[in-house]
Amino acid sequence: HYKKYVQADAPTNKTLAGLVSQLLQFQEDAFGKHVANPAFTKFPAKCFLDFKAGGTLCYILGAAYKYKNEQGWRRFDLQNPSRMDRNVEMFMNIEKTLVQNNCLSRPSIYLIPDI
Repeated sequence: HYKKYVQADAPTNKTLAGLVSQLLQFQEDAFGKHVANPAFTKFPAKCFLDFKAGGTLCYILGAAYKYKNEQGWRRFDLQNPSRMDRNVEMFMNIEKTLVQNNCLSRPSIYLIPDI
């Protein structure tokens, strides 16, 4: 159901692979272990390795293209430091999409009362 977001600029296998690479690199640069105060938690690597139709990677790419379309961007610019906030916002939208579609769940932590 993301078809309408990619029709104007239909991605090829190479552009999709490039986008996945950029998303992974941005994630590492912005939220990786070397970052002092990351604004977000990285998605698990397994999310990017689910190549099934309707799999997690499909939702990640679909949500990214939807966000790009809604923001009126001509292209993804994940290396530009001035776009950091917008890109973090895109990752938050992607996370929301993954949670809604049961591709990503937030961990539940239980603590005993006498800690």
